[in-house]
Amino acid sequence: MKKIIGIVGGVVAVGLLSYPGFGVLAEKGLRHQLDAMPKQYGMSLELTSFSHHWFTSDAKLHWMWQMPAHLTQNDQGQTVTVSPQHFEKEFNIKIFHGPIVFHLGKPFFGIGYANSTLDWPIFTNMPNKDQFSKGSVFPKINLQMGLNFLFQTSWNTEVPPFNLISLDKKTQLKWQGLSLTNKLGDKAKFFDGVINFVGLNLIKDKSQFTLTDVQSDYKFKQDPSNLYTGRGNLNVAAVDILDFNQNKIKLADFALNTASDVNNNQFSASVKMQLKKLLFNDKSMGPFELDTQLSNLNPGVLYRMHQTLQQEQNASPSFRQKNLWSLMSSLPELVKYGFEYDLKKLHVVLENGRIDSSGSVVVPSDASGKTDSLKALQKLDVNWNIQISQGLLSGWVAEVVEKQMSQQMPIDQNPSSVEDLHKTAVIRTDAKIASLLSSGVLESKASDYIISIHYKNGQLTVNNKSFDPAWLVI
Repeated sequence: MKKIIGIVGGVVAVGLLSYPGFGVLAEKGLRHQLDAMPKQYGMSLELTSFSHHWFTSDAKLHWMWQMPAHLTQNDQGQTVTVSPQHFEKEFNIKIFHGPIVFHLGKPFFGIGYANSTLDWPIFTNMPNKDQFSKGSVFPKINLQMGLNFLFQTSWNTEVPPFNLISLDKKTQLKWQGLSLTNKLGDKAKFFDGVINFVGLNLIKDKSQFTLTDVQSDYKFKQDPSNLYTGRGNLNVAAVDILDFNQNKIKLADFALNTASDVNNNQFSASVKMQLKKLLFNDKSMGPFELDTQLSNLNPGVLYRMHQTLQQEQNASPSFRQKNLWSLMSSLPELVKYGFEYDLKKLHVVLENGRIDSSGSVVVPSDASGKTDSLKALQKLDVNWNIQISQGLLSGWVAEVVEKQMSQQMPIDQNPSSVEDLHKTAVIRTDAKIASLLSSGVLESKASDYIISIHYKNGQLTVNNKSFDPAWLVI
């Protein structure tokens, strides 16, 4: 009996003594994860302090976000430039040491578990509560983190519903709730997650923006070239916009699916997009479908180009110009394995007709990666097919003709003059399209026009006719 008690006591003692050791591992794992997280889009998260105790540790995180200058519209509908903005927040987290943690009645097995809540203001330089109406419900962010025995981190983030109302009550933001679950591999070698966003409603004077039911899931891994490849899906139930001019825009059932991979040191990616319906005032359009793929890019060069673009966010104009030349000079090496772009399907339904298109662009491989742009252009192999409603093409051409005529011969803006201009533009459009049909540049099929474009060995043909710039003159 004494031996059993001694063994049990020894196990308990070892278990108790292990907790401070797991605190050391928790600090090491957290630092590795934060150091490996990509610091892009102006956002970064740093561990500024870590205090060890027996069963828990207290850590301090510094969250920074640098938003670059961007364009927006003011209340009068004018486009204005918003200067770069810097946001930051320092917040505390309490880490419970493993190997076993009981929190909120649930066990967690791993190196450590932590949680924290960020109350308003989320960032230190945001408005204070007294700058909002008393009816406001202020946002907070609930964070939970678990570090398992493989140094993989799981993050659970929740932003519950809130309601911000300005003092003059002309601006109101109703946030309906968001939850995010993310898993990050050791040293950020992979990450995957799920996002569930109930939606939001923003009202500002006579303008309104509503976003409803956003669902997303993703799974990416880092390959030897440092690129992250994998898959990502996004679904949005509805977007409703009422702008300051009382234009109504509605998008319904939007879906985006992306996939990428690196095989044999060659990068490939595909994008599929669907939009069931688009309403603009009384105009109904849709569905829209896109299915496209690109292949054979050099992943190492693609990663360097991505890093170059990231550096431009807060760079000077001279630095951006230098980076532009650097990007241009990298293009031959980027496509040295050859390049293939395949538009499998483009289907667009507009109010006055539809467009269907498919095609491919192929650049042959060049092992040296030093072919100049002119020679690469001569090696292009392009095959493209377009089927467009006759009324849609005729309407577009008539708009171009009418604009050209109004610029060449300014007219009085009275109804009869405008109507005469429109009639003349339609007559000239019909004559031009008839000429293209008779020459074979356009082909007619039922209520559509068919255009087949080929480019090979430096020769451009349209419907098997050598390209003539005169076709573009109306």
